[in-house]
Amino acid sequence: MNRLRAFLFSRGSRPGVVRYGVFRRAFPARLGKGGLLAGLLAACVMQPAAGAGATETLPQNVARYHIYAHGLELMALDTAYRLGADQYSVSAAARTGGLVGLFVKSSLRMSGMGTFTPDGTVTPQFYKSDGRSHHQDWLLNMGYPKGMAEVTEENPTEADREPVTLQDKVGAVDMLATFMGVLHQVQAAHRCTDTPRKIFDGLRLSTLSMSDAGIQRLPEGTMRDWGADGLRCNFVLQQVQGFKVSARPSKLRQPQPGQVWFEDVPQVGLVVVRLELEHPKLGHIVIQLEDPPRLVP
Repeated sequence: MNRLRAFLFSRGSRPGVVRYGVFRRAFPARLGKGGLLAGLLAACVMQPAAGAGATETLPQNVARYHIYAHGLELMALDTAYRLGADQYSVSAAARTGGLVGLFVKSSLRMSGMGTFTPDGTVTPQFYKSDGRSHHQDWLLNMGYPKGMAEVTEENPTEADREPVTLQDKVGAVDMLATFMGVLHQVQAAHRCTDTPRKIFDGLRLSTLSMSDAGIQRLPEGTMRDWGADGLRCNFVLQQVQGFKVSARPSKLRQPQPGQVWFEDVPQVGLVVVRLELEHPKLGHIVIQLEDPPRLVP
């Protein structure tokens, strides 16, 4: 076992050899306390969001996704959301899986709730996240007093990070709210809009731009229970503030291009069936729907 561990977590001497040490070194120490990788998990959004209130009268969409890097399973992701014309609640829970899960133990839970204005603008009420990584528990919660994202609880705190100014946070929302806003718009118009978005995860500020690519053939390996074509949207995700003060210029400053595919599932509506992204540390990431989504009370 010790030899197996040493092999899996070494870099390898031959070009092209990808071993699990790449994933361990690239894994954020606190996966759910922000980071664009954690944001990707939200982009696919098992329990209903706590305090969902009136949204509990809406049916809940429940689905499971698997996350792959370099073709190897990295995490399993359970998602659930309730989406109405003027409100939403959403949650996601992820944990390391596959062979990676034998050596790297990480977990993440996120939940949020909010409303939509008549023009479709998302107005979040709260965002909560917690988990465990590198033998350490963590949590980060945010509220939106006066419409501005504000960290209400963080443990442990991260002092070695450049601050995000109040002025720059204007109009920024958490990743769960961002995704629900995109899904709300896509289900209404059956296309993606190129409205620029700002995302604040409590530590970092990022930008998201999207463009509509129309109906296209789904990539090989994607679930095709409802046809071979889906709505494709291209996007670029980029962290712009909240970098580590002591770190050298990070690869995370680079734009991260990707694509997301939606399929129109009968009685459910448009759901994410596949997402691809070029992550500067983990490489090519694929998040893929593994089973048909279910509507539950």
